[in-house]
Amino acid sequence: MVKITIPRTQSKITAAVWGALDEFLIFGHEGGELTQWDTNSGEQVTAKYDGHKNRIHDLQLSKDGTMLITSSKDTTSKVSGST
Repeated sequence: MVKITIPRTQSKITAAVWGALDEFLIFGHEGGELTQWDTNSGEQVTAKYDGHKNRIHDLQLSKDGTMLITSSKDTTSKVSGST
C-alpha cells in the first residue's frame, strides 16, 4: 500500500478517479485544480492543472483511459486527455 500525502498548499480533494490499470489516481480539488498521482511511488506526476474556477464535483475516465471529463460548481464541464 502506498500513502499519498496531498501538500497543504493544495485545496481539499472533492473527487477522485482511478487511472488505467490502476497505475495512477486523478484528484479534483475544491479550488478547481486537477492533480495526478502515481500509485506505485505516491508521487505527484503532473503539474497542477487549473481547469475550473470552482470545486470539481465529478470526474470520469473514458473506457480506454485516454479522455477525462470533469464537472464543476462553476457550471462547466471540460473534456481533455487524461495524461
